[in-house]
Amino acid sequence: FYPQGSDGAALSPRQLEGLVGADEVRRGLQLSDFSLERRAGAGSFATVYKARHADGRYVALKQPHSRCSEADLVRFVHEVQTLRSLAHPHIVRFIGAVWEPALVLALEWMAGGSVHAVLAASPETKGGLDAAAVARQVAKGMAHLHALGHAHCVTVFEDGELAGGLYGVQLGGVLFGESMFSTRTNGSKSVLALLWRLAPRLGIRLLDAQVESEHLMRLGAFLMPRVDFQRQLDALITDITPLPWPKAPIRWNDATP
Repeated sequence: FYPQGSDGAALSPRQLEGLVGADEVRRGLQLSDFSLERRAGAGSFATVYKARHADGRYVALKQPHSRCSEADLVRFVHEVQTLRSLAHPHIVRFIGAVWEPALVLALEWMAGGSVHAVLAASPETKGGLDAAAVARQVAKGMAHLHALGHAHCVTVFEDGELAGGLYGVQLGGVLFGESMFSTRTNGSKSVLALLWRLAPRLGIRLLDAQVESEHLMRLGAFLMPRVDFQRQLDALITDITPLPWPKAPIRWNDATP
């Protein structure tokens, strides 16, 4: 199975049992259940293969590189646990995981070959790739994550009118910011300040802005080396159980940590 020319990336049985439990390790998929067809692509962390399961369906197999560190593999296990909890038409379907003798994640095979191709073939985008249709599909996925307690939105109002907002996905102590907007001057600045003021109450210790911009840098954002960012994720995402967010309106003077 290992086309990388190695024995694959693996954690010890003790480590696996500590992360996912002995029962889960025993229930894991078997490498013998799959036959490889081709290498589909690779990134800095893993290689993805198109394979056929014993039941005839095509799947995508994601195998971490053999050079991955132990910390990388622990992150991989956390990714498996997160995907297992998600089930939505607009999120790639989780099939299962191989735990031994190497770590392999099995997902549904997206036959379109790319996100653009899949969206272009969707009934909602028939006749042309429409940005509004794409946005609707993203919104459906985010709404599902919100229902699970992972996606959140913060908005600010001035004189009863919407002034700005921000939404993102929280895992453990990290909020991955997706986008923010303003309908009034300084609206996005206000919502970011409000969010950070509430951060201790919400269990947020790191806000990932994802893309550098002059606007964010003026607000206090800073660049973090990849290796430091990965260390932060390891330290802050140890439990992905959703934390409760306040639902009632909060006045600025009451927005205490």
